[in-house]
Parts: sequence; structure tokens; C-alpha cells
Amino acid sequence: MVQVLDKSPEIDFVYRDYYEKSEKGEIKIISTRNNIFNASASGVMFKKDKLAKQGSYNENVKFAEYDLSLKTLNKWSGYRISKPLFYYIRRKDSITGNKQWVKEALAELKEIRKIRKY
Repeated sequence: MVQVLDKSPEIDFVYRDYYEKSEKGEIKIISTRNNIFNASASGVMFKKDKLAKQGSYNENVKFAEYDLSLKTLNKWSGYRISKPLFYYIRRKDSITGNKQWVKEALAELKEIRKIRKY
């Protein structure tokens, strides 16, 4: 990821596919090919200067990484690495395992998007 950013001045951020492992040990590849919102926060790397100008994650937003992605989606140039480079362990007791929390977080993003018009 660092190599892509260092060698490509036109690229503002890099994201990648990853392995998702369930509590039962099942493993599947999560592709970000058709949807950058499949990327997890730990799976995206930004150029420091671009992030400094834009501002980092808004810690008051539940899905802060998606809020940042929405703000920059049509403004920044991204590059996808299709090779899965890390494991994400999906747990029922995690924040995103809480269906009500996820529902509220998505509604919050929808409202923010409407207000900011992006």
C-alpha cells in the first residue's frame, strides 16, 4: 500500500480486499472491487497531506470511516489492491455485531449525506 502511494502521485488513497473470519472459523474473501464501502477502516491508507487538508475521521459519527469515504469519494483518486492482505474477525459481540447499532449508524450516515449533499 505504501509503495502504491509513494510511486503514484495521482493516487490519494489505497484500499484492499481482506479475509473475513467468523467465530466458527469460516473464512471468506471480502472484495472491494464494486463497492469501496466493503473496505474496513483498517483496510484503507490515505496520503497524509490529503488527509490533513480534509480533516481526519469525525469521531462523533458512528461509522466515521464511511463518513470520510463519502466526503472524498468523488474528489480523491483511489487504487484497489485485490489481494487480501489481512484478516478481519467478525464477532457477534462486536459493535458491528449489534444490528440495532448498525441500523442507527447507517441512518446517521444517510442523514449526514442529505445535509451535506454528497
